[in-house]
Amino acid sequence: MLKEEQKEIKSIKNNKQKEKYYRHLISERKTDFFLLYSFAEFLYSINHKKDNPEVCYLLDQVIDNSNNIQLINKAKMKKAQFLQSIAKYQSAEILYMEVLKSNPNSYKCSILLAQLKYKTYEVEKAKKWLRYTLNSTQRKYRTAAYRNLIELYINEEDYDHALQIVQNFLSDDYTKKYENFISFSLARIYRGKKDYDQACYYMDQVTGLHHKLGNPALEKVRLYTETNNIEKLEKAYNDLSFYQSIEDKIDIEYNLMLIDEQQQNLPNREKHKNKMLSLKNTYRQQFNDHLKW
Repeated sequence: MLKEEQKEIKSIKNNKQKEKYYRHLISERKTDFFLLYSFAEFLYSINHKKDNPEVCYLLDQVIDNSNNIQLINKAKMKKAQFLQSIAKYQSAEILYMEVLKSNPNSYKCSILLAQLKYKTYEVEKAKKWLRYTLNSTQRKYRTAAYRNLIELYINEEDYDHALQIVQNFLSDDYTKKYENFISFSLARIYRGKKDYDQACYYMDQVTGLHHKLGNPALEKVRLYTETNNIEKLEKAYNDLSFYQSIEDKIDIEYNLMLIDEQQQNLPNREKHKNKMLSLKNTYRQQFNDHLKW
């Protein structure tokens, strides 16, 4: 695939026009495996939850016919991601393992495999592959492993291990870029440990309502409910309106229902439960999806 073509593709903003250009190039060069891989990557990116046989077909062409090992491994990883997105986990894992056997230093692959293991509730195996990724010499993969491990331990309510991973992260090539994530993680950890002074201190360091952190407003509702901080609790409730996606709204209503249940506020619990059920039905109608809660 020529550099000029790559630039041309990047310059096209309309996906239909971009797809048309790809097909034009492929019609002229059916054995340009870099081009086939790029097109498959594009098709996957525009709808990664859809079972599109063409994605697999293009990637299989690369895997079966290219003699470039690096490109073959990239195609295997992309196909595994595609299979994982449509819940074909066993087939995805086989491809990830093939890549790691071919290249044990493919830490991008070990991160993806860890995420698959977490998705299939194999938590200990997810931890194993995240720890393996900490051997990477590249900061971005180590950072991804630290962040996933911290999140995993917090979700397990294993706050001591979560705190240890935070400390390891801080001592390992840490940069200010992740200050918000660290503060938010420490706030959640200390809330879990019932050390509310520390939890509130670190929560105050969290700036903005970044989706990459999860849902800071909801975490603030939890914390300020438990500490009975009415002033901050009111603002946290107002901030929940920042989250507009229907998945976020479902999660928010579910968690507010649990908070009201803990507070024995039964009228509010029923209100949030009914809102959650209504949102779930709306989601199913919009996306024809069978959600499992």
